[in-house]
Amino acid sequence: MGAFRAWNQRLRESGKKMMTSVRSPFFSPARTSPPEMEPRIWSYLPQHLLELILAQLPLRTLIGIRSTCKHFNSLLSSPSFLSLLKSRAPFLSSYLLLSHPQFPLRSYSLYEPILGRWRKLELPFPVPVTCGLLNLISSSNGLLCFSTSGSFLVANLLTRSCKVIESPLYSFTSATLISTNSYPSGFKLCLISESSNLSSSVFVYDSRDETWRKFEGYGSFLRHNSHQQGVFSNGCLYFVLREPFSVVGFDLRTWKWERPITELPPDLTFVRLVSSGEEGTGKLYLIGGVGTDGISRSLSVWELGGDGREWILLEALPGLMCKKFVSVCYHNYDHVYCFWHEGRLSQESLIGLCCYTWPEVLVYKVARRTWHWVPRCPSLPEKSSCGFRWFSFVPNLYASV
Repeated sequence: MGAFRAWNQRLRESGKKMMTSVRSPFFSPARTSPPEMEPRIWSYLPQHLLELILAQLPLRTLIGIRSTCKHFNSLLSSPSFLSLLKSRAPFLSSYLLLSHPQFPLRSYSLYEPILGRWRKLELPFPVPVTCGLLNLISSSNGLLCFSTSGSFLVANLLTRSCKVIESPLYSFTSATLISTNSYPSGFKLCLISESSNLSSSVFVYDSRDETWRKFEGYGSFLRHNSHQQGVFSNGCLYFVLREPFSVVGFDLRTWKWERPITELPPDLTFVRLVSSGEEGTGKLYLIGGVGTDGISRSLSVWELGGDGREWILLEALPGLMCKKFVSVCYHNYDHVYCFWHEGRLSQESLIGLCCYTWPEVLVYKVARRTWHWVPRCPSLPEKSSCGFRWFSFVPNLYASV
């Protein structure tokens, strides 16, 4: 028995020597410190295993490694990886965001159109002590812009990052946040300021160089409609002029104003613009009331034709829905505003038609050409006052602040 034990011990020792003498193509020889994995191992991993490993990393790390090589950049933007990331982070869906003064401090409500359900949202990061009360004023490409006392806060809720921007103005008439997926990354914040002498100015902040630029405005075109935001499409920021209605654009490449020659449809009582937001291929839509003596008898949606010279009628709002919406705003169309919601899929794209004095939003599904009322938010008090602000919120992992 003793001889057998000795022979077994010698066999084990010889086996260990053989294992240590073999050099693996992936691991360095045995050392006193833990073995290190050779960089070449990543090229041997199957795609699905690499995606599983990367999906476990923090979101901030994913943003950092995206720029390390072309392979990681394409992999982290692939549909399979984004689908995997969505399964572990349901926050990657697309939502309609409702802001209201009677919500708890820094709380909002999200409506998911594709599932037809509501959920609550709390700001997932500590707000800088320099910021006071936050007022959500604009959204773009996964970023939210808040106005505070003397400054703005631009945040990406998915990456829990934010940036405070000192305001060049004491007050402003309109603010529009612009963020796109095109290179180089970053965002712009455009402010319209109007003075008492019927003149206006444009202030543009660029996050890439962190500077404000000032330009001449286009008269006093927002004085009677302070709720109107600029609509960004193909490099220009568009606004609607009143009496008579027309469209003007501020080119963010040449910093000049231009007035398209396209005439608007006749007999309009109010006009709003939205853009599909796809840089380079985005479409411009017009939502307006049609009637006489300032009273809307119908509401319709038009699309600007490919040549930019004609508004093409897409769909009119059904009669009963039109009567409800007109009664909601009491023909005070200054309280009416619109927004574009891109969604993750083209079938989810829609136009929201809202009123500051009404808790519901009317949506037009562009692909299906159908109208629907979004159900009232269950978090709102039964007797809620005015101040309903709706935004499109499509979280974007790679939208940088």
